[in-house]
Amino acid sequence: MFTKKSSTEHTEKLRLNSALAKHVMQPNHTSYLVSTDEAIKVQCIGVGCVDSNVQEVYRSVKDMPNWLQTKIAVLAVAPEGYSMDTIGRKISETMFMVEAE
Repeated sequence: MFTKKSSTEHTEKLRLNSALAKHVMQPNHTSYLVSTDEAIKVQCIGVGCVDSNVQEVYRSVKDMPNWLQTKIAVLAVAPEGYSMDTIGRKISETMFMVEAE
């Protein structure tokens, strides 16, 4: 039987796997996995990462590029699991898959 924490972690992993599946289906697709737990960590996924000017760690959302700030703001107010074309997907309260500009 799942505990509340392990059930939440399991759901988050399923949402992350679903978001990552897009890259398997669209190999030229680029997006960013953004974690806002303590420090803001950004992981670029896709072929566009070679030319990306997005850093891997930010001290605050205000330090991020404006386009990334805007997309995270839209997803932050959405329910978990919510997905929007050209914006991204909210995986959990602190994790987002953001579509590249």
